[in-house]
Amino acid sequence: LLNDYYSGVDCCEVIERDDGFLNVTDNMSMYFATFDDWQPHVRAPMESVRGRVLDVGAGAGRFALYLQKKGHEVVGIDVSAGALEVCRKRGVRDVRQAPFH
Repeated sequence: LLNDYYSGVDCCEVIERDDGFLNVTDNMSMYFATFDDWQPHVRAPMESVRGRVLDVGAGAGRFALYLQKKGHEVVGIDVSAGALEVCRKRGVRDVRQAPFH
């Protein structure tokens, strides 16, 4: 999905959880947003980041890219090979496919 969106395909995200939650959104741009476009509660923790960073569920790499630019050594992991491809295309230097558990 991230790779399609990054390539210019018009798409939406469907989230279905095992607790019955179901949501459809066309707000894919949030995965690619720059720091200035993040909501305040998402920006605030970035001021506390110190040292090396493990970005679990790297997605399109927005956090990894921001922290790289701030001088942090960042490793992004995601279960999705497509998401990692997008991260690499966008400039995340170190991404790896790995399960979250």
